Amino acid sequence: MSRSVLIAAAATLLLVAALVSEAPARTASRRCGSSNTRHGYVNNIRASGTGCGTARSVARAYNSCKAAHRAHSSCRRVSRYSCREGRRTTGVTQFYANVTCTQRGRRVTFQNSVNR
Repeated sequence: MSRSVLIAAAATLLLVAALVSEAPARTASRRCGSSNTRHGYVNNIRASGTGCGTARSVARAYNSCKAAHRAHSSCRRVSRYSCREGRRTTGVTQFYANVTCTQRGRRVTFQNSVNR
């Protein structure tokens, strides 16, 4: 092989490596189980871009906030995360909601249940 072909091949490999390293990294979502609290429980805790310990902490803080407000209002800021509720269901003794909390690309999702 000629020297110019080898230089061109090496330049191509460096270009491909640079493009791959600049591609946005997608963080896999991990399952973090459930957590019981004094006020109810949180199920199906999932964390993306953060650890399970932080995800459980955010979920428990949200559950406590909802219990303090008797599940009537939304707790929009919890542990520096912005939270929003999805589908709500009200039972005879409990209040259920799907919750997503985000902070700069980090995401925690869970199903919240608060005893009435």
